[in-house]
Amino acid sequence: MAIVRRFTKYPTLDELANIESVVIVDLAGPAPLTTIGSRVCCIVGEFLKGPYIPTRPSSIGDLIDQFGSFSSVIPHAAIANRAQGNGFLALARKKFATNGLIIQRVDLRAASAASGVAGTGQLTSLTFGGTPTPSTQDFVLPAGFRFSDQAGALATKIVCLAEDVTVPKGSTMPYVVSGVDVFFNTGVDATAAGLDAIDTVFDTMATFGFPTTMTLAVVAPDLYIPGTVVVTSSVDAAYAAAILKTLPNEEPANTINVIWSAMQSTAIATNLDANEVDSSASGPGRMAVLRCASQVAKPANNAAAEAAFGAGNRDARNIWVYPHVRVNPQLTDVITGAQTADTDFPQSGLDGFMASILSTQNPEQNPGEPGQEVLQSILSLETPTLGTFTLADYINFRTFGMAVLRKDPSSGWEFQSGVTSDVTDAAKSEIKRQRMADYLNDNFAAIAAKYNKKLASSDRRDCLLAEYTRFLENLKSSNNPAGQRIEDFAVDIDGGNTQTLMDAGIFVDRIDVKMLQDMRTIVIQSTCGETVTIQVAS
Repeated sequence: MAIVRRFTKYPTLDELANIESVVIVDLAGPAPLTTIGSRVCCIVGEFLKGPYIPTRPSSIGDLIDQFGSFSSVIPHAAIANRAQGNGFLALARKKFATNGLIIQRVDLRAASAASGVAGTGQLTSLTFGGTPTPSTQDFVLPAGFRFSDQAGALATKIVCLAEDVTVPKGSTMPYVVSGVDVFFNTGVDATAAGLDAIDTVFDTMATFGFPTTMTLAVVAPDLYIPGTVVVTSSVDAAYAAAILKTLPNEEPANTINVIWSAMQSTAIATNLDANEVDSSASGPGRMAVLRCASQVAKPANNAAAEAAFGAGNRDARNIWVYPHVRVNPQLTDVITGAQTADTDFPQSGLDGFMASILSTQNPEQNPGEPGQEVLQSILSLETPTLGTFTLADYINFRTFGMAVLRKDPSSGWEFQSGVTSDVTDAAKSEIKRQRMADYLNDNFAAIAAKYNKKLASSDRRDCLLAEYTRFLENLKSSNNPAGQRIEDFAVDIDGGNTQTLMDAGIFVDRIDVKMLQDMRTIVIQSTCGETVTIQVAS
């Protein structure tokens, strides 16, 4: 039998000729095509429980286990008033890609001082700050003891102690204990039944042996409906700290492609803007979705748009969504405990809806495509009415860099223009261009990273070229037109290199990708009439 030799790559001529033999060249197929994603969204918000670091829930059940149930009934509540942090309110009626949601919980465990008079039948007032008053006797606050803001008058917040608290006589130190929210209402329509029932608890306060005045520091997250404008610097600072934790230092923060906040304020928007810049500089490309305050009149010019969203927040990685919308009554019931009038429907920002769309479609697609299922739970634009948006308004909104909601009579709610806030460079005005550029470049970088700092042999450079090409051919999908995602591409790993660059260990790979154009404008030219001549093809 002849000598049999095996090679895992094609041998050189010298290797083939150096001895008589039968040569087997066993070439392995290309490595599996693994790509960097584009659909991971991060919400920064308040939740009833959970870690204060970026966390990826694996399922709805895991989300509820880690961060609490959206419709949980708090123990010790006099009636079943349901409450939850704004993070859950912002996630309501949204959907995301598999493993496409990361939660960054905001740490609002700053102590709040509570003080009041015992035995009067009034709700004890919960306020921020304040100086502790020395207690006049030993006493115990039992688990289930409740504080409210505004002394119970049109209360918007009631906090229930989660454990017994013993306070010795003469104590002047605030006691920091765990508490949970049992009631939350954003307006002045808190149900009388709820307040009356809670009042009965305080009628028996004197029997607990409380002093005339007392002070307690309660640790409990403050709840806000999405869309609320916050001016409290401590809350802004807490959100800034949470946003900072999403920088792409490690898993899962280094997979985030889109970020938005359940809370809206000028400071938070500025931090989101800085976050997408800093994150994109050292990790996967990231975009931020920003909303203005509710009830902002439609901008008449660029200056008005920038006043609403912040001039410093305008760039190709920021998406400005407008206006706020009214959402379904089921969500209203969770927030207020009852829906008594049409105006009780809560106002919600569109940033979460935009993030949901970006998570469930490919990066080369326009988020303004009709038929977006996630938008169809919206009832109407926010109230009081903003007035009717005309054709001229929608033209202006696009010019101002605003993605604005419109209801189509046939396909329902849709974003009229899928544009970024960048109005200075027409090439960067489309959301899909920036998203696709990030997707492509992130994947090019992942391919090249395997070769980084290795010797630049001809074989290795050819392998790098092959990987670029295979990735792009998969997107072009020449053999499957239905799966086509790009129009064409060209890869050149030689033309950009000079001897000086290569001597310095610098290798330039030129890659050009032509995206598929979306049919933003369809012109239908028709002629209809009794005198029309129909040309019949021969």
